[in-house]
Amino acid sequence: MTTLLRWPSCHGDESLEIDFGVFLARDDWREGTRVAVLLGEAKTFGRFERQDLRRGAKLLDRFGDSIFVMATLRDALDDDERDTIRRMALARRTRSGWPTRRGRILVLTANELAARGSVGLRHTWTDLGGRHAKLAASFQGLDSDLGQLSEATLRVYADLAWPDPPPRLS
Repeated sequence: MTTLLRWPSCHGDESLEIDFGVFLARDDWREGTRVAVLLGEAKTFGRFERQDLRRGAKLLDRFGDSIFVMATLRDALDDDERDTIRRMALARRTRSGWPTRRGRILVLTANELAARGSVGLRHTWTDLGGRHAKLAASFQGLDSDLGQLSEATLRVYADLAWPDPPPRLS
């Protein structure tokens, strides 16, 4: 795993600065080594503004196979944040779901960032109860599959509810 902090990227006259970037190499017995590129916006207790999400959408357009991560130390997002993230996710989704890793969105709150790592995120979500527990039971790869983690966090934090099964894309 390699990390970058406060990485400036320019696209024309516009700055597409990110707060962090992570290159995560994973071995997959079917496909060999795969590298996931996570580009993120971090907030301590502030809220994600529309310009943060517009910048995230442009980053996903520019770096097509990346995953845009929104990380905050708050437990939940407000209605405007949820609505904007939901619209951003729906714009990237096709009728058949997520056909590739292209344009993934991952939401991390204090619930995920402060999860008890030794027992895993599924256990933490189960302890939280409610929607978290229900999703923890249905997403078996929550601790190891970035595709499932993205789908689950969008369902719980952006109120996206898609009827198809969780994707198997990391």
